[in-house]
Amino acid sequence: MLGQLLGRHKYEVRNFGLPGATVLKKGNITYWGTPTMIKAKQFEPDHVIIMFGANAAKDVNFLHVAEFAHDLHAMVDYFKQIPSLPKDGQFPDG
Repeated sequence: MLGQLLGRHKYEVRNFGLPGATVLKKGNITYWGTPTMIKAKQFEPDHVIIMFGANAAKDVNFLHVAEFAHDLHAMVDYFKQIPSLPKDGQFPDG
């Protein structure tokens, strides 16, 4: 759906989500180091949309919720360092 909204000829949209995963490094199902995370990096995107939070609030992960902001910032930094150098901000107009 996102690809259709952005225009199929301008963007190739891929989903590297992992159901049940959390951005928390100490979470019960952490996204960190998964094959999905590695594939997302290897794709070398120009833009990255990161959506985490709900799984960090699960009872099993709530013990580490104070680390959420730190781990989320670390993930943003991880994706900013890939060779395609995704930028902060929004999609360009057009």
